[in-house]
Amino acid sequence: MTVMLARAIKLLHITKTSGTPAKPYGDVAQFSQYAQESIQTVTDTELMQGVEQQGQFFFHPNLPTTREAAAKVLYQLIKATK
Repeated sequence: MTVMLARAIKLLHITKTSGTPAKPYGDVAQFSQYAQESIQTVTDTELMQGVEQQGQFFFHPNLPTTREAAAKVLYQLIKATK
């Protein structure tokens, strides 16, 4: 999902949001090589933020995406295009 979103972000010329410092993900070792850049892109544009657990953020790349999460991200993408 992040790869498709990152491509849409690029096509729509959506830029990184400012003011929000990047928080490293605690499960970065689980990110597939091909998805690392797209995960960073969707995080930088605040389309996806991960989940905070015990003071750390986790992306959980191996969990399936729910319809609710997909709908929220698509809504945020449309909203970001203004």
